[in-house]
Amino acid sequence: MLDMKWVREHPDVIKEAGRKKHIPCADRVDEILRVDQDLREILPRVEGLRAEQKGMGKQMGQASPEERTVLLERTTAIKQEIQELSGSEKELKERRQQLLLTLPMPPAPEVPEGKDDAENVELRKVGEPRDFGFEPKSHVELGESLDLFDFPRAVKLAGSRNYFLKNEAVLLEEAVLRY
Repeated sequence: MLDMKWVREHPDVIKEAGRKKHIPCADRVDEILRVDQDLREILPRVEGLRAEQKGMGKQMGQASPEERTVLLERTTAIKQEIQELSGSEKELKERRQQLLLTLPMPPAPEVPEGKDDAENVELRKVGEPRDFGFEPKSHVELGESLDLFDFPRAVKLAGSRNYFLKNEAVLLEEAVLRY
């Protein structure tokens, strides 16, 4: 996730990153800047009201009975205003966080642009792919053939993309966790 200070200072870089990655985000960047500006306006107001409320608490002990009623009324009004602003502050922080999570990370400058992943450029190859003399199985195929996973029961119980470990796979996982 990008740092909000960096987003404030480099909105054009993020918009360009979205363009390069084919992720339309210009509107989101503008919205996040608006939300952040609103939040930055609310925070000093809340802090000022809290300071005023604290000062009134100190004045309360030295005030006459007539002044106390005025101070109590003002303290109540300040408390209500703080609650309203704190609610807005919380909503704005949540919205800003939600928007920050959707912004793309800028790619390195040396990364070539392409319309999709088919245009990726292979920079280097290390080693040669091994020739097994047979078609290798995936870890899922191996696990099922060795009776280490139970996908159908897990999907039935907990939903898609779940699995149960069985037999030696359970022992292996426990050993790794304890290690």
